[in-house]
This record gives sequence, structure tokens and C-alpha cells, in this order.
Amino acid sequence: MTDRNQRSSDEQTSMSWSAPIVSKDAAILPWASWSLAARWALLGTFVAMSVIAATTFFLPFGIYLGQMVKALGWSRGEFSFGFSIASLCGAVMTPVSGWLVDRYGSRSIVTAGALLLPVAMACFGVFPVSYSAFLAACIFMGVVSALSAPSAVLSIPPQWVERNLGFAFAIGGVGFGVGATVLPPLTAAVVGAVGWREAWLVMAGLVGIVGISNALLLIRDNPDVVRARRARAVSEDLPGFSFGETIRSVAYWLIIATYLIVAVVYTGVAFHIVPLLTDMGIPPAQAASALGIMGIASLVGRLGTGLWLDRMHVLVVGCSILGGLAAGLITLTFAGAGTAPYIAAALIGLAVGGEADLMPFILRRRFGQRAFGRTYGLAYGFFQLGPILGPLAMGIVFDRTHSYQQILYWFIAAVLTSIALLAFAVLLRDRTLSASVQPC
Repeated sequence: MTDRNQRSSDEQTSMSWSAPIVSKDAAILPWASWSLAARWALLGTFVAMSVIAATTFFLPFGIYLGQMVKALGWSRGEFSFGFSIASLCGAVMTPVSGWLVDRYGSRSIVTAGALLLPVAMACFGVFPVSYSAFLAACIFMGVVSALSAPSAVLSIPPQWVERNLGFAFAIGGVGFGVGATVLPPLTAAVVGAVGWREAWLVMAGLVGIVGISNALLLIRDNPDVVRARRARAVSEDLPGFSFGETIRSVAYWLIIATYLIVAVVYTGVAFHIVPLLTDMGIPPAQAASALGIMGIASLVGRLGTGLWLDRMHVLVVGCSILGGLAAGLITLTFAGAGTAPYIAAALIGLAVGGEADLMPFILRRRFGQRAFGRTYGLAYGFFQLGPILGPLAMGIVFDRTHSYQQILYWFIAAVLTSIALLAFAVLLRDRTLSASVQPC
């Protein structure tokens, strides 16, 4: 009982996240208070996030699709089914990856992902002309993607950083944005130059060189966290709550519901925004530029939110981000052609980039480091259902109504609901957790 009381006292210090509306604790230069080892580890986080499965497989997959359809004779629907299988396997395996992070450390799991991801990519360049072989490659990719998921990589910053934690998460988020910006056009150039099979192998080699070198040279676990894990397999010496305590928390599931809504809305809109804008009479080339605006805005949102989180109350930041997403959807729904659709794309991109920083920040501040891998892994597993559900929902509603208006109304209502869910999650005094760390 004494140990538990002492741990609660430690948690109160390390997980106090009900900060004043404006925090004066953040350094003018966010990295000024970080040790040299922490800076190297965060550089490794940046590089690792740029070459995860999302930036090397899921985002560029469509670039390979045209040549693969012509060469193999399968329908786009059959390829899409394989892609969905990979996404679903990733969602299912990400919580397992989180458990492995808590058990064996972040570096071991990120290194395993760096080794296996290029192998999984190379499978798409060498598989025989067999649909079952293609599906097997998709399943393997889905499993491997969990080892390099953001939930695995972003378990590194909170080991090293307490002050300016928001900016530390933003560094990883910007790494993802850089990868998402650079790798798809690079992939397109390689596919055009050498063909789809060879392109898979070339990109696998590039990802392997960058990822493995980074894992061996830069990725590091905090020695104090490593010692705590070795002392007790369940990491009871680390501050925070056990995984069992966390999943019994109402606040945890409210946070998951919030981010699932955001994932469904964003991926649905991003997938359908080009046909949505062309239906408004905007030329296809101009409509496609909205995706680029969303990507750039997402990058800005990741960096800006990280800095903002270190200076403002998390509820102010979260509700502002979700409010911006709602504003973007309203603009997209009710505004006509002109500049309004691009303003909407920018607002949506900013919001989603901000949410990418907000989720790990809230989970770390609320539930601590003790089971952060599993806590974030399970949450991110639900988040990954968004790319499956969002585009499907918009497609089904459009097929039935021949318009995107109805689904956009639903999306607006869902985002407004998510603001209430986040507020409850932040303000709720949860009986399943120690009262000493509840927000006031």
C-alpha cells in the first residue's frame, strides 16, 4: 500500500497535464533543456517516422497500381481488397506491437521493423503471378507495418523528454510529413524509370539503408527506462498506470472515440476530395492540388501543435483543432467553387496534423510511461480503422444519394460530437484512476 501511495505521488508530478490556460514552463528554445542523448534519440525518431510503412507502402501504393493492373490483369477492386487486408492486419497487430514495446523496449521493436519492412516491400517485386501470393504479401506487410507504426516509434520521445514534450512529439510528426511529401513523388519517378517490379526493389533497398542505419546509430531507449523494465517485467517502477487500469478508464475510451472519428472523417474526405471538387465544376488538375494543400497544412499543423501544447492547456488546444476541422468541413459543404475549397482543405490538413501530436501527448500525460506502448498501440490500432471505414462510408452514401452532401452533414455532426467527447475525457474525474492525478 505504501509503494502504491508513493507511486501515486510520483505520477502526480510526472503526469500533471491540467496546466494553466497559458503555460510559462515551456522554454523559448524547446530543445534547450534536452540532453545531448535526448537530441540524438529525437533525431532518430524524426528519421524513423519518415520511413515507416505509412510513407513507404500505404501512401505510395496507388502509384504502383496502374502498372500492376495492366501487367497482372486483376481488377482495381481486387488490388483494393489486398490493400484493405494489409490495413486491417496493421490495425489488429498494432496493440501487439505496443505490448512488445513495453516488454522489450522501443529500440528492439523499431529495429525489427526497420529490418523487416524492406523485406515486405521486396515481396511485392518478386511474388509470382498468383492472387493468393499477392494477398500473402499484403498480410505480411500488414503485420510488419505494426512494428514501424507511429505508436512504436513515438514511444521514444516520452522516455527522454518531460519538458516541451509536445515539441518532441512534433519532431516525429514532422518526420512523417517529410516522408509523406518526398517518398510518393520519388516512388513515381522510379516506377516511371524502371517499372513496377524493379521499383518495389529499389525503394525497398532505399528504405532499408535509411531505416536500418538509423535504428543502429540513433534510436535509443533511455537507460533508466531500460533498467526499470529489466528489474520488473511489468515495469512497475515506471510512473503511470498499468494497462489494465488504463483500459478500465472511461477517459481512455473517450479519447479513442475522438480519434477514430477524426480518422474516419479525414481519410474519407482525402480519398474523395478530387471527385467531390470536380462535381463542383473544378477541373481535375486543380482539384488534385487540394491534396497537396492538405499535406502541406498537415505538416504545419504537426509542428505548430507541438509548440502549442507546451504553452496552452490541452483542452484549449484540442477543442481548437477539432473546431478547425469542423470549420473546414462546413466550408467544404456549403461553399461553392473558387478559393473556398482550398481554404477548407487547408483547415482540414491543419487539424489532422495537430491531432497526430495531440493523441500521444494526451495519452502520455494522462496515463504515464508505465504502459505507454500498449496504451498508444491500442489507441492507434483503432485509429487505423479510419482508412478502412472513411472512404467506404463516403462511397456507399454517394452511390445511394449521388451526392456527398449527406455524408458531409454526418461528418460535421460527428466532429462536433468529438469536441464534447474530448472535453469529457480531459475534465472527467475517473474513479478507476488515482484521484491525485485527475484534472481539476
